[in-house]
Formats: sequence, structure tokens, C-alpha cells
Amino acid sequence: NNAVTEVIAYAGSTRESHSKNDLPAPPHIAGFFEKIPPRNCYFACIRPHPFGGGETGVLNLESILEKASSALIDEWENKTYYLRTSKRLGNQIHPFKLLIYIEGLPFLRYRREYTEGFDSDPSLLELKKLVSDPDNHYKVLLGADEIIIHWNGAPHSRFSQVGATPEEESKRRKLIRCRTQPNYGWESHFQN
Repeated sequence: NNAVTEVIAYAGSTRESHSKNDLPAPPHIAGFFEKIPPRNCYFACIRPHPFGGGETGVLNLESILEKASSALIDEWENKTYYLRTSKRLGNQIHPFKLLIYIEGLPFLRYRREYTEGFDSDPSLLELKKLVSDPDNHYKVLLGADEIIIHWNGAPHSRFSQVGATPEEESKRRKLIRCRTQPNYGWESHFQN
């Protein structure tokens, strides 16, 4: 267990703070900035948004890889990309591989807003088109006491909620988020 976090909207939260605002969250993996991102994500719904929406999206990597050309996939696997950490972590630049395979499963290290040169890189712009296609997402509306567990290598997102966030905190959408990885061997997959 690497992290357990309460996910609830708070006044004054920034757009980038997905666990503290009620805005849609673009597709991203948990731990994007970390040298070794977690393997799995768990989202447990304590209280859904009272007016609906706020679904969890999980990218359908199988669909994306079927639609992408082999040359594009080859570039995602072999090219070195660069991430910029958040301001809180010093805006540091680090190299990373966008697409790797772990025991046969694709792991797409994706977070558009922190990938250097994203909007000028043709391979990333093609990926953005595929990631932006609603047909390439699983959409899950969690009810109270329901849990979704997913492979972190398939980026997740949050869809728009319906209506405003209630003033009273006890009525706001609330999730518990947990990230995990194996005790041994996981780090070997992220040695560039």
C-alpha cells in the first residue's frame, strides 16, 4: 500500500488537484511523477454526488492499440519522452518511456499536462486523439459502498458531475483512493 487518500471537493482547490476538486479530471495514471508508479488503483465510493455524474473513466488500452499504427506504437515504446514534475515537486524534468509491457500487459504512462512538448510532438498528438475518443473509455458510475479496482497502466479520469457541489461537506461526493504495488520486482519494470 503506497497511499490512501480521501477524495472530496474543497473550496479553493486548483484544477490540477484531482483529489480535492469537483471538476472533470483528464486521463492520467496515479503516481505519474514518481520514479516507480503504482501497479493498481482502488476507488471506493463512500458517497456519490447527489445529482449524478462524476463517473470514473478507465482508458480501454486494447481499443487504442488496435486503432494505432504499428509505427506509432513502436515510437511510443522506444522514444524517450520527458515529464515535468509539479510545482510542489520542484518542476524537475525526468526522462520516461510512454508505453511499456509488464508481463504482457500494456502500461501507458500518460498525463498530458506534465509531458514536455506534448502539443508539438506528432506521436503524442495522435495519442491525444485516441485518448479523447469516448469510444476508448470504460465509464463506471460508482454507488455508495462500491469499489473499482483497475490496472494503473490504463489511465483513469473523472467525468463531469451533474449540478453544483453541495455547500454542506457531508453531502459532497466522497471517495477513498488507494494505490498499491508488489513488494518485490515491480521497480525492475521502470528502469529506463
